[in-house]
Amino acid sequence: MTIIRPVMHFLSRPAVRVALALAWTLFLTVLLVQPSGDPVIGPPAPPGQPTPMRELLLMTAHLVTFAVLVLVWRWALVPYLSQRGAMFVAVGFALIFGALTEFAQNFSANRDPSLFDVATDWFSTGVVAVICWLRQSG
Repeated sequence: MTIIRPVMHFLSRPAVRVALALAWTLFLTVLLVQPSGDPVIGPPAPPGQPTPMRELLLMTAHLVTFAVLVLVWRWALVPYLSQRGAMFVAVGFALIFGALTEFAQNFSANRDPSLFDVATDWFSTGVVAVICWLRQSG
């Protein structure tokens, strides 16, 4: 119980928040752009045609990671902007980041960009934005 207060104080520092948001963004960049046959993070993609279960797992991963991306950037930006401004910047960043990481897959071994992945990223971003907006409005 005594460790919680110092940790919360540390996490409340604006520079720490931005550093954590940057760390998540870097992790996500590597995860999304790495070669699928020889990844830096995680196991290699199984060879052959994708199965429905694999596609569901990947889609869920996109939904979760982009929801976290929006929330962590919103949290990082609140000390500098209003709640609304922080959300606007976080959502805009996530939308651009989703498109750029898919485009970057053109230059990665065994990877191809997917409009479905971009749509999934954008959908997740939009859902988080709506939920946060509803929480603020209500």
